[in-house]
Parts: sequence; C-alpha cells; structure tokens
Amino acid sequence: LPMTQAERILKKFKDGGITQERLGAELHCRQSAIAGWKQRGVIPVRQQERVLEVARRIGIGLTPTDFFDSASEPSASVSPH
Repeated sequence: LPMTQAERILKKFKDGGITQERLGAELHCRQSAIAGWKQRGVIPVRQQERVLEVARRIGIGLTPTDFFDSASEPSASVSPH
C-alpha cells in the first residue's frame, strides 16, 4: 500500500532522527496527537505550516508539495451520487 501523507512526512522526521516525542515538543503538542495524525493518515491543515517551520529549523528536507503529492489521497472533488 502507498504511504499516507502523514506516514511520508513523519518518516522524513524519523529518518532524520526526530522521534514523535521530539516533534511533539517542537510543535507544542502531545506525542499522542502526532500518533493520531499517523493513524488517520493526514496532518491537519492548521498544523502543516508549523510542521514545515520545524522541519526547516531542524534541517529536515520537507517542502509544501510533500503534503499534496500523493496519488493515494482521495480526490478533493465530491463524487457524484
């Protein structure tokens, strides 16, 4: 299965030696919130800019397109029924 948005992004932090606990501390949120993002497969829009800022500050190669470039994400358009 393709990785979800959250899995891809959290893997970049993990590969850079940043645990969910450390990321939570950097973002001023609980590790359990980050675990929830991974479980749901998506980082909330309101957190994405902060995640990018933290990545930039600690040297993780993350770009805005990392949040959007997955074919595995459902289409934003509403399917007709």
